[in-house]
Amino acid sequence: HAVLRDGGRRATLGAPMTHAVARLRAERLARSRKPFRARGSHADRCPRCRLPLPNCLCALRPEVTTRAGMCLLMHQIEPMKPTNTGWLVADVVADTEAFTWSRTAPDSRLLALLRDPQWAPHVAFPAQGVAPARVVHDVQVPEGRRPLFVLLDGTWAEARKMFPRSPYLDDFPVLSFAPEQVSRYRL
Repeated sequence: HAVLRDGGRRATLGAPMTHAVARLRAERLARSRKPFRARGSHADRCPRCRLPLPNCLCALRPEVTTRAGMCLLMHQIEPMKPTNTGWLVADVVADTEAFTWSRTAPDSRLLALLRDPQWAPHVAFPAQGVAPARVVHDVQVPEGRRPLFVLLDGTWAEARKMFPRSPYLDDFPVLSFAPEQVSRYRL
């Protein structure tokens, strides 16, 4: 099993993933002037799933066939985090695109993806504070189009700021889930 040491202290012996989040991370690293040091960056990590070796998920990675696509709008630091959940999404869903979120200058490739007629974008986000007319609880896709789930990838505090500051998402329905049981998870 190859080992990746975050921050580049140990060479990668295996081939890391080349999906959208991996490419976004590589672009960010190329622009970086100093190494990124996340919590746990001293752990020996799998180069594919980026988890500490004792927690490697590669053998458990499912093969998922879906018509849906994923669009990850990532806060600027998210692709660098070794345990980013967007990495897991891109690892499992082949049609995943990842973009660095920007309030003032959204990526032109993102805007083109959102306008692409093959897709029916839905923003996955809590309904609180969203105009009721935009909120849907199930996916509504016109004939001949595929669902594209737009996920704001960041901490909850970051995502709550990103959502209202992304006017290019205003025309899309907000897919909100109503769980049967309230989460006991606390920050």
